[in-house]
Amino acid sequence: MVKQTLLEVCCPSEKSVLLAAAAKVERIELCEDLTCGGVTPSDTLLELALQQSFRTHVLVRPRGGDFVYNESEIEAHCTSIRKVLQMGAQGVVVGAAQANQALDLVAMKRFKEAAGEHTIYCHRVFDAVPDKAKSLQELIHLGYDGVLTSGGEGKAIEYTDSLKRLVELAPEGFCILIGGGVRAENFLELQRLTNGKAFHSAVGDENDTFAYQNALEALKQNIL
Repeated sequence: MVKQTLLEVCCPSEKSVLLAAAAKVERIELCEDLTCGGVTPSDTLLELALQQSFRTHVLVRPRGGDFVYNESEIEAHCTSIRKVLQMGAQGVVVGAAQANQALDLVAMKRFKEAAGEHTIYCHRVFDAVPDKAKSLQELIHLGYDGVLTSGGEGKAIEYTDSLKRLVELAPEGFCILIGGGVRAENFLELQRLTNGKAFHSAVGDENDTFAYQNALEALKQNIL
């Protein structure tokens, strides 16, 4: 059977990278420090990920906290984008907002320019934008390849109508990557209610190897 759905796994540590590799996942989002929502991973962690068989998208975020960045922080993003792509990452995941929570299109354009022809996604900064249909069109116009979103500020299962609308609005080739509490026990319902084709999961605590492996396997069994 031809696989119809993409599963991306969030990997914030060396152990999670190795567990994801053992499970033969197709793609990861690499980051560190999920306690603050994730930041740019170290070179050492990226080098480990790039030794595996999956595709690696790297979260580029210089600090925790809000997504309103000054000039030096925007330039730091651009420097990191170029660096991780030169190291061999297949894509980057970025985001910047204005004080009113709309996307900072000036910053987002600069991120895209730094990425060049490489794959670039907007992260869950998108969840707080006041007009998601408008922001989706802005990302498409800037040349982004996709957006990671739960459809709102919470878990994806709470915003299935919003997610379904985004899936309907997205053109061919633009990925609505559904994330936010995606687990084996709600995956089929999420897929049915949103018509989504791409899902992102931080499957659990990699320190509990058995539970982590079981959670990944359970998810993979549903990905057809």
